[in-house]
Amino acid sequence: MTRIVADTLCGLSLQAAHDLGIPMISQVINFGEESFREGVDMDHAAFMARLRAGGELPKTAAPYPGDFIEAFGEFVKQDESIVCIHPSADVAAPCARR
Repeated sequence: MTRIVADTLCGLSLQAAHDLGIPMISQVINFGEESFREGVDMDHAAFMARLRAGGELPKTAAPYPGDFIEAFGEFVKQDESIVCIHPSADVAAPCARR
């Protein structure tokens, strides 16, 4: 069987990914020197509250490589093929310039 792994920029809700058995690797949200994994260390409500509070706007970063290794490890143990879905630099770069 081929398994899908995606990151939180894929556009699929966390609930839908859970229902479909698709591990979601969290993007990193940086507020100044503080880093949070989307949906893990900071949920949507906390993100919006911090955004409304003002101050420095957040920046995002690629997921931590260790999070991919962890997700892949379970499938490798089961001898599964893996398709990993991520935005390309051509898509992500224009969004970052906004």
